[in-house]
Amino acid sequence: MRYARVLFVTPSYPGRHFGGYRPPVGIGYIEEFIASLGVATTALDLNAGFKERDLYRKIAEFKPDLIGFTMMTYQYMTTYRMIAGLRRLYKDIKLIVGGPHVSALEGEVMGQCPDVDYAVSGEGELPMRDLCLGAPLETIRGLYYRVNGEVRNGGPRYYVDNLDQFPFPRFGSYPLGQYTNEIEISTSRGCPHKCIFCSVPDHMGRRIRYRSARLVGDELEYFYRRGVRAFQIGDDNFLANRRRVMELLPEIESRRLKGAVIRCGQGIRADLITEPILRAMKSAGFKQLGIGVESGSNRILDVICKHLTVEQVDRAVRMACELDFDVTLLFVYGTPGETLDDVKKSIELAQRHPVMKAYFFNLVPFPGTALNDWVNENAALLGNREDLFNRTDEWKLRAQPFFETPEMPLKDRIVARRLTGRASRQIQVRTLKRKLARWGPVGLLAAQAGNFNFLERLFIRNRRLRTLMDRLIFHSECSGI
Repeated sequence: MRYARVLFVTPSYPGRHFGGYRPPVGIGYIEEFIASLGVATTALDLNAGFKERDLYRKIAEFKPDLIGFTMMTYQYMTTYRMIAGLRRLYKDIKLIVGGPHVSALEGEVMGQCPDVDYAVSGEGELPMRDLCLGAPLETIRGLYYRVNGEVRNGGPRYYVDNLDQFPFPRFGSYPLGQYTNEIEISTSRGCPHKCIFCSVPDHMGRRIRYRSARLVGDELEYFYRRGVRAFQIGDDNFLANRRRVMELLPEIESRRLKGAVIRCGQGIRADLITEPILRAMKSAGFKQLGIGVESGSNRILDVICKHLTVEQVDRAVRMACELDFDVTLLFVYGTPGETLDDVKKSIELAQRHPVMKAYFFNLVPFPGTALNDWVNENAALLGNREDLFNRTDEWKLRAQPFFETPEMPLKDRIVARRLTGRASRQIQVRTLKRKLARWGPVGLLAAQAGNFNFLERLFIRNRRLRTLMDRLIFHSECSGI
């Protein structure tokens, strides 16, 4: 065995919109898998109230011979600096990075961060298995490594067909009581679509691979028995295979998860929503849906390569609201060719339905996306790329423009941010008034909290507040873990 003791680290992202409110599922899968093969593992999520000094303490106690980091592009320099600090203190411990940032940049990360010994592009379970168990480095696909200072790789990444071979994460290394009472459930990986702003097809594959319905049911039931009452489906395209969905939902319903709140908030496609599927989801315990609308303009939807129409969105949203789902609409603005009039169409679409929330995100050219390529060739970046991605507040990352176009210069983008922010708050207040009306004047007063972003952050990150709100809205039996 090349590495017998592995510590997994999720870096802290100060100012992140949602913070560390669920244990990290991606790196959780990798830890669970290699632990099942006899590798000693532990983990530390610095978003769960821990500091760098806790990481040093963990290293001293556990004595790992390999430390793995998961990375996002957001605040990637913070992770690089942490790794550099560890290298100065621990010369003999090997360091490896993975995650969306690495999957987008691949071997380039090794040049940006010379203190890293390895990098994994794409899914990490099998490369980590082979690395730890001693396979020749040049045979490990998706792995980047150094030989006499030269960066090499073991071949192109691959995507695993049999996801059932990976045990679901039990999060034994994580203090579940320090998160909100919600667990993310991944039932599939990959997305076949080519939206210009999304990097998921690049690092998770265009072909969707599925876990069996039985194992998904087992996972839900496992955490339900541990006291969890809220679940977030983390799939990037949950409804892609309707036949499979209609097999999965009865399996979930058969587990009798009384009082559970199941959310599907990643942005399901409106053109895949049908009344039979919605009714089956409702029967299985789904209560919240996030619909990836992106724009209220058919012209901009074509530019984005969404392969969707506003008419399909209206139909799907109306249907979901009539069946009493709490619906969140997800929009982006700032698309190449978009104007303020297009942004106003998005706002009008959101306002004509009784949805729970509408989020409007400034379009960000993440590495590995077609949008990033377009911006590099055509648009004017509004600052240094490193500075733009390393802002210390995710609200600024999501709201402040990265680039401008002739159709929407910087001044119009600032106006768009103001208009969408106001619309989002108005929709949220309207929802809270409706949900809390039975509490009379106190409920109406509490509804005004939707006007303040800092209160939303507090709610998202606070375990007790989220549990209380689930009880008030869904009358569920949300207990602690």
